[in-house]
Amino acid sequence: MADWGANVVEGSEAGGAPAPPLRFRSRRSPVLATTGMVSSSQPLATSAGVHVLRALGGNAADAAVAVAAVLAVVEPCSTGLGGDMFALYHDAATRTVSAVNGSGRSAAGLTLGVLQRAFPDARTPTGIASDRFRTSAHAVTVPGAAAGWEDFLGRHGSGTLTMAALLQPAVDLAERGFPVAPVTAHFWRRGMPLIRQWEAGPGGE
Repeated sequence: MADWGANVVEGSEAGGAPAPPLRFRSRRSPVLATTGMVSSSQPLATSAGVHVLRALGGNAADAAVAVAAVLAVVEPCSTGLGGDMFALYHDAATRTVSAVNGSGRSAAGLTLGVLQRAFPDARTPTGIASDRFRTSAHAVTVPGAAAGWEDFLGRHGSGTLTMAALLQPAVDLAERGFPVAPVTAHFWRRGMPLIRQWEAGPGGE
């Protein structure tokens, strides 16, 4: 008998070591609402967004920032303050969609020549060993998430809630601790060898 709810996530840890497969079951019904909805990959983050809407009287932009902040705490293997943010906002009154691009910029002194000298590989079209570059300090951009959150709230927030109020759910979880879900634990564990590599020194070389 086929088990239509069984899923397997395969992968390998940084450095090439095979990661154990993650097996989980997923059977979901559609969620319907008439006054608002929050969706994320973590129930704790979703709960923070609902709290902003229901208890604090915030709007969708306020809730989105609260959700993103919680995700940076409970799912750091996928997102964080050291990364970027992108947002699409639908204005119900004008029926228009606008975007906020909170992507970080690369270092001012980073050039193709710098990378070719640091990670030479004559076999590639660019002359760069991309597998080594991806896990180096040169691949890190200037974080854009925090400034993006501020820009997003400035344009679309309710104006009634401070950034401190929106970050409070994330602060509480960071200080008090939280249960780590199985899928998050799997990918968090898979990324640990890379983190330990960075601890060895600049660039992990």
